[in-house]
Amino acid sequence: MIIIIFTLIWGIALFIFLVYSLISLLFRMISYPRDFHHFAGNQQPAKIDYNLQYYVIVPCFNEAAVIQRTIKCLLRFKQFEIVVVDDASSDNSVSQITNSHIHLLRRHLPNAHTGKGDVLNFALDYICQITIRQRVSFEKVIIGVVDADAQLVDNALQRLNAYFSSPRTNITQMRVKMYPHFKNWLQILQDIEFFSINYMAQIMRMYTKTVGLSGNGQFFRLKPTIDKISAHPWGNALLDDYELTK
Repeated sequence: MIIIIFTLIWGIALFIFLVYSLISLLFRMISYPRDFHHFAGNQQPAKIDYNLQYYVIVPCFNEAAVIQRTIKCLLRFKQFEIVVVDDASSDNSVSQITNSHIHLLRRHLPNAHTGKGDVLNFALDYICQITIRQRVSFEKVIIGVVDADAQLVDNALQRLNAYFSSPRTNITQMRVKMYPHFKNWLQILQDIEFFSINYMAQIMRMYTKTVGLSGNGQFFRLKPTIDKISAHPWGNALLDDYELTK
């Protein structure tokens, strides 16, 4: 009986997912011509605000195999200050990280391993302190979150400047794609979910005036986030990647 119930639940969930995906694909095909010009960042603002200060948080726990590549890619963007938070790693993940644009923060046991939300809040406290000391307006500070195994495309900063130069823009979720060298079908399907289905869902949210931040690749303006949520916007939710969407 239990097997039948779980099979039924799984079947209903799969049906809803497939219908959702089909509807998203259909609307995406219809709306693409408009989206390309209005939502894809192709329209440049009248003036780029070069006073924006970007801090990119990179949470790190035993990421020695991938984090050097991530940091190297982020350092291509000269406007970025990179805040790496080592959550008491045991593999010397960050032992070779040295650069004037890198701020290395370390958490130590027993105050470590308490969740990604605590790691991000720890970094945000540090960024707020720097911003206050430098007497920079929180309105000009843009916070990004990039996973330790992630990489931004070459024109990422150009698009971010275009979006955040408008004072009306408070958050931006960048499109997420897996690394191109897939090892199995699971990674291929995950890439389809991230790069296609989730992207279409994000585009459709623009029509409904709703918001969906999905963790990796999210950028937000500091002041409205603190004002509307708190100085510690992340908690310990199971889906911490979506937690800033409130």
